[in-house]
Amino acid sequence: MALGGALAQATGILAFAPARRRIDPWTANAAQTTVAALTLLLLAGLAEPALPPAPSPTLVLSLLYGVLVVGVGGYALYFVMLERLPPATAAALQLLAPPLAGVFGWALLGERLALTDLGGGAVTLAGLALLFRARR
Repeated sequence: MALGGALAQATGILAFAPARRRIDPWTANAAQTTVAALTLLLLAGLAEPALPPAPSPTLVLSLLYGVLVVGVGGYALYFVMLERLPPATAAALQLLAPPLAGVFGWALLGERLALTDLGGGAVTLAGLALLFRARR
């Protein structure tokens, strides 16, 4: 599933690239998100034909937070970065998300970081440091 998601994202990026100057990023993102949602609904229906029970208020609020703050807010930040930075730099800075999420989870939510988490974050940060140093 993860590989399928990565391939779908790469396909969407490649499909959008020729139309980049003609379609605004919000429209392109809305189209890609709609296709993704329909695909996931189809796969969910195949995997679990029974309807789930009514959602709890906590679930609804969590979903709204994920859609509005993480989804819309994250893309808004990314689109601002694309306006102000070269596309390769903006894309590279997205790699900061996993290590920062780990640090925020540890600092704000008391989550434990395993050695593999720290190692993965260190590799990511070292790779970004090398990338930006090479560009100078």
